[in-house]
Amino acid sequence: MPRFFLSPQAVRGTKARIEGRDAHHLLRVLRLGSGDPLEISVAGRVYQTRISSCEDDAVVLEVLSQLSASHEPPVRITLWQGLCKGDKPEMVTQKAVELGAHRVVFFDSRFSVVHWPPDRADKKVRRLQRIAEEAGKQSQRDVIPEVLGPKTFSSLLAELAGCPGLILMPWEHENAVNLRSLDVEPPLEISVLIGPEGGFHPDEVQAIHELGGHTVSLGPRILRTETAGLVVLSIIGYRWGDLGSA
Repeated sequence: MPRFFLSPQAVRGTKARIEGRDAHHLLRVLRLGSGDPLEISVAGRVYQTRISSCEDDAVVLEVLSQLSASHEPPVRITLWQGLCKGDKPEMVTQKAVELGAHRVVFFDSRFSVVHWPPDRADKKVRRLQRIAEEAGKQSQRDVIPEVLGPKTFSSLLAELAGCPGLILMPWEHENAVNLRSLDVEPPLEISVLIGPEGGFHPDEVQAIHELGGHTVSLGPRILRTETAGLVVLSIIGYRWGDLGSA
């Protein structure tokens, strides 16, 4: 069933209103009309609604009931993704949202091979946020994950220093520990650090170790940066989350 994300201001009692691009998509692409059901998510709460009337640029909904089932994973995951080339950020964002990431934060580091010019970074992040919203609709998330960046590695460290959760850094030179053998209590919050195409500098790895983070192996093969994060999210979702559950 189609799902749309609305601000609390768009809901008044048992009525809700969809306007702008979403209204156009609902009417012109999905070709829904009066009486058709759809779901809306408002501040993380999901409601069953029915279209009561359609205007040229807006759709009015009747709110029927709140749904109790949650589509959010039990563990909050932030994917810290090293800046990568071409359209890889778009693919990483889309798939990370589908796999349950709560945030996607892009960062610049010592071996980054691309950099986002300041005059283009805001536009890039806005586009990635739109991709996250569309992926959230498609995968029926309850919330739209936030996309941020580009952060410096020093600002990444500063944020992680105050993070109470588990910190994971997949690293090609780690041979002793993997995500299956890692002996930790089931976490409620996880930060996953994925290096850029050039990988991590040893000083960056040491800095993460000093914060109590864990370097982990993803196996004998070297994965591309756009692949590694999605593999980690899948393993986390299976081991500590809701992937594979009924």
